[in-house]
Amino acid sequence: MKKLYSNSVKDGENILTEFVIRQKVLKEYEGKAFISFELSDKYGKLDGVYWGDDALERSAELEVGSVARIWGKVQMYKGRNQIRIEKIEKLSEGEYDIADFIPISRVPLDELWGSFVKAIDGISDENLRRLFGLIVCDEKMVRALRNAPGGKKWHHAYVGGLLEHTLSVCRIALTGIRPYPNVDRDIITAGALIHDIGKTKEFTSGPIFDYTEEGRLIGHIILGILIIEDYISKIPDFPSLLRMKLVHIIASHHGDASMGSPVKPMTVEAEIIFHADQLDAQANAFSHIIETESPEGKVWSNYVNLKDRYLYLR
Repeated sequence: MKKLYSNSVKDGENILTEFVIRQKVLKEYEGKAFISFELSDKYGKLDGVYWGDDALERSAELEVGSVARIWGKVQMYKGRNQIRIEKIEKLSEGEYDIADFIPISRVPLDELWGSFVKAIDGISDENLRRLFGLIVCDEKMVRALRNAPGGKKWHHAYVGGLLEHTLSVCRIALTGIRPYPNVDRDIITAGALIHDIGKTKEFTSGPIFDYTEEGRLIGHIILGILIIEDYISKIPDFPSLLRMKLVHIIASHHGDASMGSPVKPMTVEAEIIFHADQLDAQANAFSHIIETESPEGKVWSNYVNLKDRYLYLR
């Protein structure tokens, strides 16, 4: 069992522990090859660098997604902990516990699933209840919903992340509609619960999260539409207008084509889900950066390329 995790290493410490290789780049400096790594376990990420004479051979052997045992020393580099790797070896399945490397929601999965089912109980429309009856009775889908991440890196990138994000979007949306009696509460609830269902097929299950072939080729928005259309096809006389409104929420929840949605939100319910989705995704990502970088005593985060800015940590 792994005993030393990324969140507990200290500058100047000699270490022997295991990490998943998230990224690997073979580089050269003054004629000498070296490998730059991004490493991770269930508690976070660390950079690593290997300057061994066998860097070329090591690079060919150590695939992204593999687990490696690492001997080295922690040092500060550009304000961050980095492991100067002295020795690294790839581990085979059975030599490590996969649970040490897959991040998981702090909320127990059973609790998250219970909240998902409770949200369904708040729906009164009989056709929507039949739709969710099919979903919760589909063991494969239930397993996927419980285990899927909400994203690859940026937000909710951990087991249970999809459920956590889905429930937050549902709560935010339901809170937001209180001043607006014309908004359909059932469609808001249903739309929030299924808006990201395509992510059950978009991502692999670990030890690092990456895109499946259909996830990269098709994307979770189209995958989500296909999943919901398949369930609806099994329900006799499902209202066509209700089907169209649900599909529209999935299709438009990223806002516009520049963010991956084929259409913009054109119903009040779709517009609310779009904003609730954005709010929760960005708040989760910002919160993770603040939480992981604040213990270093910094005022500003490292530069966040995706947002093109630094974040204030105090």
